Amino acid sequence: MTPSDCRHAVKLSTEFELTTPLMIRSGMDGVYTDSTIERAADGRLHVNGYVWASLVRRALARVSGAEKTAAGIGGYEAKTRGVSPLWCEASFTELSDGPVSPDICPAEVRHGNRIDRKWGAAADSALYSDEAVPPGYRVRMDANYFCEDADEADGFAEQFLAALWVIAQGVETIGGGWSYGYGRLTPIHVRRKRLDLANADDRALLWRWANVSWASDKAWTALSTSPPAISRPWTRIAVEAGVLEGQIMAVSTAMPPFDFMVKTSEDMPDSFVFRRRRIQEEGEMVSEIVIPGKAIRQALLSMPLERRFRSLPGKGACLDENRKTGCDCIRCRWFGSVERRGIVSVADAVVRDAATVVLNRVQLCEHSFQNMNLFAGEFLSRGMFHFDILVDRADSPEADGPVAAIRRLLSEMRDGGAAPPGWHRLGGKSTCAGQVAVHQKPEIFSYGNNGAGEKGA
Repeated sequence: MTPSDCRHAVKLSTEFELTTPLMIRSGMDGVYTDSTIERAADGRLHVNGYVWASLVRRALARVSGAEKTAAGIGGYEAKTRGVSPLWCEASFTELSDGPVSPDICPAEVRHGNRIDRKWGAAADSALYSDEAVPPGYRVRMDANYFCEDADEADGFAEQFLAALWVIAQGVETIGGGWSYGYGRLTPIHVRRKRLDLANADDRALLWRWANVSWASDKAWTALSTSPPAISRPWTRIAVEAGVLEGQIMAVSTAMPPFDFMVKTSEDMPDSFVFRRRRIQEEGEMVSEIVIPGKAIRQALLSMPLERRFRSLPGKGACLDENRKTGCDCIRCRWFGSVERRGIVSVADAVVRDAATVVLNRVQLCEHSFQNMNLFAGEFLSRGMFHFDILVDRADSPEADGPVAAIRRLLSEMRDGGAAPPGWHRLGGKSTCAGQVAVHQKPEIFSYGNNGAGEKGA
């Protein structure tokens, strides 16, 4: 449409809570990180309007009947006439737990390393670190959708609620790191109002967001009971797992948590169990022990399946780390490569009933067997954790292939499974630590094809 065609507009204001860490890279390096999050000049988190418009477009594209609406948002092909009807305001969120300042920001540092595809170990000189916003923060998306008539405005308002339902499932996110579960959002509050652009009072509200009498102002829980029909399907695999009884796990970091307290210097280990920050509803910052989604995805899913892919004829799994284009092996299609996102996503798993222990160890010289170094590390000695595996089947011709393969793999990790106890491990020191056990049969939910959220066998 062209601007002259617009007679009505849908005014929208939606508040989201960060369910998982958010990583919107600014393109700049930090003092201690390889990338920093996007900030305004005063230190606030900055989410630009393009990010919001892209999120709405992708979510709408998964809803049956909304594909045409999605195609008109941000479409700049030669056949497209006019401009996108969706306009999104840039969002700013205070990140400080004290005075707002560029120097006071609770954004956390997430460390990572590139895995050598041939040997399965960390590649040389491949350590990196990214800055991310902790979960729990709330961000607001303000937008206007311009329409030709009132019926179109009311129709889009209903489609937008369906798009929010899709976003709440975690399959469409903002920022980078989709494969590691970053950028997932939970809608908290939805406000909307239809504007008649022929009315001067309504036109005055077009670019205002404060002191607006919203026609609909509801909490998301009151709107989320009716899942929409889904045209671009995905699958969610819900897994309950934990540290194998009597074993330890070392998903560790050299950075102590911000609330770590010690009595003496002897209580301060050289490495710590990985923790992340979270903002509580009352605004308090807390730390929680988590198993990073990157570790679960890489150690428990990608690497074991890649071993099997290499035994297949043809392109099961490539070994060329420098391949940038044209890779069509199963491993790269499922778990991604430089040129593609992949179709499997795993978010951080919060550890429940966690217990940790500090172990002192001695490094011996391989020749003289004399003590070379004394060091201590904090290990997870007990804990249960839940994680969701999302398999995006929208553009994958293999459909249920990844779901079936992951399901078989998880069955091996159960008590009495095909794999020996402790065979599947994650984290550091995996030669003697990191054993994982799946404690019950994973639940599989299908979104699309067989219904929205229908539980599978």
